[in-house]
Amino acid sequence: MTKKLRFGAAGIAMFAAIGMGSTASAQDSDTATATVEVLEALTLDNVDGLDFGTIVVDTGTPGGGTVTIGGSQGSTATCVGEVICSGTSTPASFDVTGAAGQTVEINLPADNSVALDNGNGETITVTEFIAAQTVGLDATTGDARFYVGGTIAIAGTESPGVYSANFQVSVNYQ
Repeated sequence: MTKKLRFGAAGIAMFAAIGMGSTASAQDSDTATATVEVLEALTLDNVDGLDFGTIVVDTGTPGGGTVTIGGSQGSTATCVGEVICSGTSTPASFDVTGAAGQTVEINLPADNSVALDNGNGETITVTEFIAAQTVGLDATTGDARFYVGGTIAIAGTESPGVYSANFQVSVNYQ
């Protein structure tokens, strides 16, 4: 009787091990695809600077005003307040080249302002840069041109002279 029990217990253990073994060794697998798209590097070239033109400020009249140039082709200066626009004005223009048919994001100065200096320590601040947020690259050539305008605030107390500064624009694929 002891032998039957042993074989019986051994048989149960063997069937349990076989059952557990087949459950534990059950495997399944699948595959995934890894991909990467390599785009050519973007190039950015400044064609024209942002030119607010010539303005006249009546320093005898309190208050100033603003001068704004839009961020699109053909935009010209609009003067508001005690400021008179004169002369030719143009938005800055940039040519960007990259992978055909892609969209590019336009990045303007981080704080959206820059101080134009007359060389004597006096400044006029560009208070806002104006441009499209993105530009689409031509589907065939990969080229595009975009424009950057802005607004300057005039206090009405500025000394006559030329005020200027550099500002940085960058682009990246969207």
